[in-house]
Amino acid sequence: MTVTDWTAIAALVLSSGALMLELRRWMESGVRLRLSVTGDVILVPDDDGFAKLSLWVENFGSKPTMITNFAIHAFKSPLHQMIRRASLSAVLNNPPFSPIPGKMDVGERWHNQLHYSESLWEYRKRGELFVGVYTTNRRRAYLVKVPKPNKDNPVFRP
Repeated sequence: MTVTDWTAIAALVLSSGALMLELRRWMESGVRLRLSVTGDVILVPDDDGFAKLSLWVENFGSKPTMITNFAIHAFKSPLHQMIRRASLSAVLNNPPFSPIPGKMDVGERWHNQLHYSESLWEYRKRGELFVGVYTTNRRRAYLVKVPKPNKDNPVFRP
């Protein structure tokens, strides 16, 4: 192998590394939301004794976004979720804590709660309940699965 061949190999390795770094930067730029959900929340001291669902959304991307809806979905199986065939689709009109629409700048957190109805509780017991948010930067909702209720938890159920 000549010096020209070694130079070409070094250039290939260097340009491949630069391409990987550029792809990583492209994937990490823009709006990136992290959702977390707590299934059994009781407020202290002014609580009505009923279990509530709490949703936290954090924007850890590089651009702000606007939350347009608090979404509630139920999917019978992972296949139904993949093809977006929900057995329940609903929107929370007037969430109690954070107004909708709500602007989320980079690094901000958005929080809201939801009171369970009988039908939502049944979906949750079967492990089919998902909650999330719709935003202005994406047509599909950002969703997170609500965990099944813990049988040993003494939280009052609806």
